Amino acid sequence: MINLILWSVFYVAFAFAAQAVVHELGHYIFGRITGYRFLLFRVFGLALVREGSSYRIRYHRSPGSLGQCLMLPPEKEKYPYALVTLGGVILNMATGVAALVYLWVSRGQVPFVHAMGIVLFAFYGAGFAALNILPGKGGATVTDGTVLSEMKKDGLARSCNQAQLQMTRDLIAGKTYGELDMGELTIPEDADFTNSLVGYHKILECYRYMDKREWAKACECLDQFYPVMDRVPVMIRNMILSEQFFISILRNDTTVKDSGILMELHKCLKAAGDFNSIRIRSAYDIFSNRADKETVLLKLEKNKKNYIYKGEAIFCESLIREIRET
Repeated sequence: MINLILWSVFYVAFAFAAQAVVHELGHYIFGRITGYRFLLFRVFGLALVREGSSYRIRYHRSPGSLGQCLMLPPEKEKYPYALVTLGGVILNMATGVAALVYLWVSRGQVPFVHAMGIVLFAFYGAGFAALNILPGKGGATVTDGTVLSEMKKDGLARSCNQAQLQMTRDLIAGKTYGELDMGELTIPEDADFTNSLVGYHKILECYRYMDKREWAKACECLDQFYPVMDRVPVMIRNMILSEQFFISILRNDTTVKDSGILMELHKCLKAAGDFNSIRIRSAYDIFSNRADKETVLLKLEKNKKNYIYKGEAIFCESLIREIRET
């Protein structure tokens, strides 16, 4: 009985973790098939990152995300995107079906406890596929299905996706947002800001202006969301409010303490592990006298060592240095 319980616990955890790996492998395999180049492969906190011509193992915590596989698309206008986007879903379903076929072919030769593990593997495969093919409820999450739908509907979203992956490569290499080559891709005022890819690109424009200390232009980027703010994906909306909060702190606007923005952002900022979220939390700690700047900077320096996107970390650290202690 004890052995059955132990095996059951093992298979519940193992089958889940295995399908998480399978999902990211699906993106990688179909990316390679369609001409993409490897950038990053992360499962849970462990990441394999391509840095120039070499590869590095990094630890990167990203709450709310079990894994990530980023591939650099071919540099052509009509690049293939459907297979790499759905690659994880396809491989989850394929391995799940293969597991059930194996179990059926075995016809009782597999001991019950191991058969249970195979069924769990297939169950998680179907679950991962379903969760990733369906659009995120209320825009709270951006699933593979959401991204595919957005790219199919909007050519600008496809261009944004291609450019963002190229910029990711440069952030890994240590370029800051102000140093990124955004090419001729700009987001017009009449663009669909409810599209997560288009919206995120506008946030990147904001970061670029922040890096260049062009605050009026940075604020203008954020303001362009407001006509459709009630329909903007939650993830993008939180980023907009976060940067407005940060810019207010940088300008030493004491009214931001009572603005209610922090209360609204508290949960997402506490959970997020990216350096921009750390920057905003750190800024508030300095501004509210919860921590002195030197302590915050030492902590940032420690976090920067294993952070995947070096350019983002440099950008954030430079902004924190400009905050005045009150």
